[in-house]
Amino acid sequence: LDTIPPTYSTMKAALALVAALVAGASTAQETTDSAHLSMLTLLARVTSDPEGLAEELASSPMAAIVPELEFPSWHKKGDGAELPTVLAHGMGDSCFNRGMSNIAKEVGAHLDSYAVCVPTGDSRIMDTINGFLLDMDSSVDVFAEKIKADENLKGGFNAIGFSQGNSL
Repeated sequence: LDTIPPTYSTMKAALALVAALVAGASTAQETTDSAHLSMLTLLARVTSDPEGLAEELASSPMAAIVPELEFPSWHKKGDGAELPTVLAHGMGDSCFNRGMSNIAKEVGAHLDSYAVCVPTGDSRIMDTINGFLLDMDSSVDVFAEKIKADENLKGGFNAIGFSQGNSL
């Protein structure tokens, strides 16, 4: 298990156990061996097949993806002096997906202020994968760095988190 990237360590044990149980291991050693192989296979796909892995994770029953919604014509509630809003997505979703982009846009329009979804990956694929595999400390670090780098958020902000995004 030493080959598993340290930023994915939190998910390592839980995913290994689930993978072993699903594989039908009947002894403790089979469970350990199966879990190790399953985790190595899964984590190898982060580099060998990130698109396929992201699609699998997004279609998993554990994924919490915000659908693209129809919003009514908003009457602005804000006066342009509102704090900006930061949004964080849940497992399996991505700030690059249309649902999260749409919600960020609509929140900004409704409040007449800046709104942004902050991803933990630099692409839809890595943002989706990181939602499942990046440990919480690393997720918070990435989230904080991106917020610090956004000039529009220097004076403070409100936050909306969906599912796992509430933890950030």
